[in-house]
Amino acid sequence: EILARIAEQLSAEAAVEPYKSGLRKHADGDFEGALADLTEAIQLHPKYADAHVARGDAWRAKGDLDQALADYTQALEIDPRHLQACRARGGVRTQRGDFGGAIADYTLALELDPKFVKAYADRAGVKQSMRDWDGAIEDYTHVLRLNPEDAGAYSHRGLAKVSKGDNDGAIADCTRAIELDPKSGVAYVNRGWARASKGDDAGAIEDCTRAIDLDAHRAFVFINRAWARGNKGDYESAIADCTR
Repeated sequence: EILARIAEQLSAEAAVEPYKSGLRKHADGDFEGALADLTEAIQLHPKYADAHVARGDAWRAKGDLDQALADYTQALEIDPRHLQACRARGGVRTQRGDFGGAIADYTLALELDPKFVKAYADRAGVKQSMRDWDGAIEDYTHVLRLNPEDAGAYSHRGLAKVSKGDNDGAIADCTRAIELDPKSGVAYVNRGWARASKGDDAGAIEDCTRAIDLDAHRAFVFINRAWARGNKGDYESAIADCTR
């Protein structure tokens, strides 16, 4: 038994270098090389949970979600309290459209660490995809309790609020997001939607224009601005936006 423990310890130590090499190659964009090194690390030390997570990340970067899911699951079988494996598997399940599975993973991560702010944000995003606006608002509120200056959380919570008809709440959240990050095009888009929903076409046009100034590639923002301009009777400008 003592010899077995010594052998396992030596294998674990030997696996560290190919693991680190795999991480470096992943960072450099060499995903094939990363997979080779991380597989070597796992062969040397099959219970190396971090190596399974890292290999899952490499598979995911290559677009092989099935293999990524398998590695993240293996990591959790080795270490059921592995936070990064929980979050990563939740991300893959989200990509695969398994929203229930994703929420289960993020919830597990939060049970392990109630201050894991990224898991709250990820779970909120899944809830938005499921049109669970109240659930998304609740999770983004948790994010903001932990990080009161998270402009993205304010903006996304604003989107959830306007989606459920709370236009004033959405405008307040998006305004705060803009105060924290004046270059947040998403916040302007979401506030513009809330203003339009309230009948404030001038405010909607102003916000859409600012969003376009920040990123002219958001085609849907031109459509939103065209709708608001049409409501104001500026049909020529509305047509110009639609032709963009």
